[in-house]
Amino acid sequence: MGPWETVLTAVGGSAVLIGAVAWLVRSLMLHLLSKDLETFKGQLQLAAFEHQVRFTQLHERRASILADLYSKIVQLHHAATNFVKWYASANDDEKKQRLDQLWLAADDYQSYFEKHLIYFDQPTCDKVDSLNGALSRATSVLAVFTHEGKGVTVTEEDILKEWEKAMTAMDQEIPQLKRSIEDCFRGILGVEEARR
Repeated sequence: MGPWETVLTAVGGSAVLIGAVAWLVRSLMLHLLSKDLETFKGQLQLAAFEHQVRFTQLHERRASILADLYSKIVQLHHAATNFVKWYASANDDEKKQRLDQLWLAADDYQSYFEKHLIYFDQPTCDKVDSLNGALSRATSVLAVFTHEGKGVTVTEEDILKEWEKAMTAMDQEIPQLKRSIEDCFRGILGVEEARR
């Protein structure tokens, strides 16, 4: 064997050996990366599952709070309507009884809303506050007349005027605000708008 053949054999054998080692290293790296990728995928799936469970629980909690708050809004609206609607024809004891029911419903609603305020976005809070303000404006003057009784000097004409303003609010402004809140709540829950 000549010197060139020896050199070619040595270089060729080394090249084959280097190629085999490179293929082995490449295979080992791919195997390790594949294991790391599978581990990472598993961790991502676990994190996604945990997030989904927390989101589902939060959504269920929020739905429960929305239902309870809406129930309290309906009770408050009913108590305010009952107070205003029958104000002109009720005697003093009936007025006081209806006013007490209104105050209980208002306290129950306000306390619940304040405790769960964190579950609502600002536009929803603003709408709920608007409804509360409208109910308060519609009933407050008549409530003063009832609560203070004979201590307030007003004419029948003043009482009638305030009662008519309250009835207009109860018949026009408040139902619109209530529908707006219903639409907000449906949006939060992902429910289609109800047909009216």
